This record gives sequence, C-alpha cells and structure tokens, in this order.
Amino acid sequence: MEKVTVKLNYPIKLNGVECDSFTLRRPKVRDMRGAQKLAPNDAEQQELILFATLADVGPDDIEEMDMADYERVQDAYYSFRSVRQAGQKDAQGAGKSVGA
Repeated sequence: MEKVTVKLNYPIKLNGVECDSFTLRRPKVRDMRGAQKLAPNDAEQQELILFATLADVGPDDIEEMDMADYERVQDAYYSFRSVRQAGQKDAQGAGKSVGA
C-alpha cells in the first residue's frame, strides 16, 4: 500500500512514542465515510479522525501537532487525491466517454 511520510519540524508523541515523522497510508472511501459518521457536523474533526485513521494514531495525538507540520500533513493527504492515472478524459475528467 502506498504511503507518504512527512518529516516533523516539531516532534510529537504518537501512541506514547516521541516521533519526528508522520506517515499516512493511501486513503480509501471507507476511511472518509467512517470519519463522517463519527463527526457528522464537524469538518475539522472529520479531518483529524481521517488523518488519525490513516496514520494509525489517536486524533488527540494529532491535535498536539504544530500547525506548520499539520499543514504539511494536509498537503501530503491532498497529494493522494490529486494524482490520477493518465488516460482519456471526458468533459468532467472522470474517464473515457462511452457511446457518444
């Protein structure tokens, strides 16, 4: 499974261990849906839960992260979402058009 590791400028404790890096695995739809179910009306909490799930740590651990490091973790997460396979795209960029 694809993963990305972010070097932390300000180390934190993750699962009780001092860490200077933070690793996220590639997200799945079920990860996003699970976070939405746990915090249905709080987008920020959903993101914390999602990142915690992808990193196998507690959301409380992530709340202790320095904002500069957290923004780089966000960028790492969004890098998973921005990479798409090359190929023919229809007008919406969703894939090859069929039957037109």
